[in-house]
Amino acid sequence: MKLTIKQEAFCVEYLKDGNGVRAYQAVYNATKMSDGAIRVEVSRLLDRPNISEMIEDARKRITKKYDITLDKIVEMLIEDRTFARAEGAPGPAITATMGLARVTGHMVEDRKNERKPLQEIDTEQLRALEEMLGQSAGIRGGAVRPPANRLTH
Repeated sequence: MKLTIKQEAFCVEYLKDGNGVRAYQAVYNATKMSDGAIRVEVSRLLDRPNISEMIEDARKRITKKYDITLDKIVEMLIEDRTFARAEGAPGPAITATMGLARVTGHMVEDRKNERKPLQEIDTEQLRALEEMLGQSAGIRGGAVRPPANRLTH
């Protein structure tokens, strides 16, 4: 299936930095959309086979054209980290370290949204969630109060 002009423009913007929200906002009129709504639309776009294929094909062409290899990326990230540490810049050094962790498979980001509507969560799961939230509040030093209404089905 052929891409629309806006879909093509989205792909071009997305390829710049991999930021789907920024790419969507650059191409589509999203001024009245919430961040969550934009993320949903970005996800829908990236799930379309014709869009994901175009992005993957473009990445392959770029990789081949510039002879980008994993070894070169690792080498550049190590150089960036070393330079940042020498300059006393912990933020960029951490960013380079995190980049190394990602490209070497030591850190994997799971971007899947696994949220369920409350109607699909059973009572036991709701109670466990309540418990976790209560413990979380207690860890931060806040007073843990029982909820006014227990979550039940």
